[in-house]
Amino acid sequence: MEQSLDEFDCKILGELQKDASRPVTQLAEAVGLSHAPAWRRIQRLRSEGYIDREVAILDREKLGWDLELFVLVKLNATARADINLFVSEIVKHDQVIGCFLVLGNVDLVLHVIARNIRDYERFFLEHLSQATGVHEANTITLLSRLKDSTAIPL
Repeated sequence: MEQSLDEFDCKILGELQKDASRPVTQLAEAVGLSHAPAWRRIQRLRSEGYIDREVAILDREKLGWDLELFVLVKLNATARADINLFVSEIVKHDQVIGCFLVLGNVDLVLHVIARNIRDYERFFLEHLSQATGVHEANTITLLSRLKDSTAIPL
């Protein structure tokens, strides 16, 4: 049975969202606890599923992925009936870093990265436009990130 979150749990989660690579002693100090209670709380938060995973967020541009795009995909009626077929086909491509089922004028939004416009053109022509059931795909190119956070308000 999951416990509710108290003030220290929220502080710990907030600090982990800022930097999960810090040693527990530093994290404990930041939230006003000693090492052992902080460590136990972190373990409980993990086991109860409040902490989904811990990852390193890489700099895409330094790694050569200079283009970031959002693709609004509308499927035909047949594909909409088995949307999982399209999804399984498209998410296998590493350039697709996010795939979201949405309500509205489109069915899915893809978050795609590419090395440059030619790289995206190849992806679009060879994979996306050939995927099962694509009726329409509109691409939005990201110019700059004005806010880019993974933090959830606590």
